[in-house]
Amino acid sequence: MKKINKDDVDGVSQNLVSKIESFVLDWMNDNTVPGVSFALVDGDEIIYTDGFGARNLETNAPATSNTIYGLGSATKPVTATAILQLLEREKLTLDDDLSDYLPVFEDLSGDPITIEQLLTHTSGMPSDGAAITLVTRAEIGAGPEVPLSSRSDFYRHVDGATECRVTDRRDEFLYYNSGFVLLGHLIEEITGRKYTDYVANEILEPLGMERSTFTQAAFENKEDTMQPYYSDGDNIKQGRTVFDENISPAGGLFGSVTDIATFVSNTITCPDQCSIPNIDTDVITEMQQPQAVMTTRLDGTETRYGYGWMRQPLTDRTLVGHGGASATSSFGYWGEQNGTLGVAIGCNKAPRISSRYVGEAIISIARGHAPSQTVLPFMLEKKYNQIVGEYQMYRDIQSATVEKNGQILEISYDTPVGKQSQPLFPESPAPDEFSFFTLTGAGTRVPVEFHLKDGYVELEQSRLRLRQE
Repeated sequence: MKKINKDDVDGVSQNLVSKIESFVLDWMNDNTVPGVSFALVDGDEIIYTDGFGARNLETNAPATSNTIYGLGSATKPVTATAILQLLEREKLTLDDDLSDYLPVFEDLSGDPITIEQLLTHTSGMPSDGAAITLVTRAEIGAGPEVPLSSRSDFYRHVDGATECRVTDRRDEFLYYNSGFVLLGHLIEEITGRKYTDYVANEILEPLGMERSTFTQAAFENKEDTMQPYYSDGDNIKQGRTVFDENISPAGGLFGSVTDIATFVSNTITCPDQCSIPNIDTDVITEMQQPQAVMTTRLDGTETRYGYGWMRQPLTDRTLVGHGGASATSSFGYWGEQNGTLGVAIGCNKAPRISSRYVGEAIISIARGHAPSQTVLPFMLEKKYNQIVGEYQMYRDIQSATVEKNGQILEISYDTPVGKQSQPLFPESPAPDEFSFFTLTGAGTRVPVEFHLKDGYVELEQSRLRLRQE
């Protein structure tokens, strides 16, 4: 795969590069992210890649196109690819009962849990909290004291949570990290090889992904690795990386954006030239077809889920990829299905607006669209930024504050009898529409309107009228 750095792009592309870089830098500043790297793919070429900011604040070492980040849940398509390789080799079928291979789900009520259900998060098993417990414990020294140190601990934890299984809503999407860990254990059971060795030998090495690894020893032996960070109030603190066999298949891969861009090219933007052995192009495409609705957005569009892959619309195109995040990192990659553009982006701190949405935004910019008009979190961000601030009633008898709390907009009233705070929910994602609503304690839906006037903003809620100068 040819890799082109920003110094080699032509004049037209340099204009595009400047737009993307400016957007990424603004996002970094707004989200207090120390270091970011991204790579842009066109077909089978990486047409741009670079790093921004610091991979290590203490040494001021720069983030580069080769900096290694944690992928988190963006590991899942890799694990799913390994499972489909075994399907191609007739080592399993997707209808197989997992308990035929592993000592879990043996006394399950309802239908057996199949390999396909784990790939699509439709087993009825809700989150059992194992992943967040292990990740926060390792990365920031926090989290519940739940016994999850061995594989036996993990199986006991999984089996203990089966009483929470949803059995009356068949095929409902419930994101289940532990299911992908079990798929990794399944790979070991069938192949007789460690999951990490199998993936390295059968996927990473054939693609030349030399800066991707699951192991602590390999990570620490490489140059140019991220120092993870997390927010503690207004402060940024050093975190740690997590390496655990009870995390790896669901979220334990580390890699550079150039490596992951190679994976994007081979599986999404140019699958007919895929270098992954023991899997056909048709199977890769089938993996990415929707099997369940993951989420429905404010604008009515759906993020759907295939066999380990997310897919969602962006303007007139469909993106395929995955996002991942932990307490100390964020990663995302997307490619256009039946298109040519793709992106991989990673950073060394969990941002307020996830890097997966920045990946969407980069493709949007490359296609000539403003993210504030096409990518939902940035559409809402633009809307919110126009109305946040302090509002006053006639003669300052009552005041209100509209402010962002994470990705949620809140309104707080200071009244003679105390302070009252409520979330504000937008009626529409359109950046130029300012109709919201909130709910009273009695469940009443209350409209809240903002009117952008010449030189001021007016807030209207029930009988109240307040103004921000």
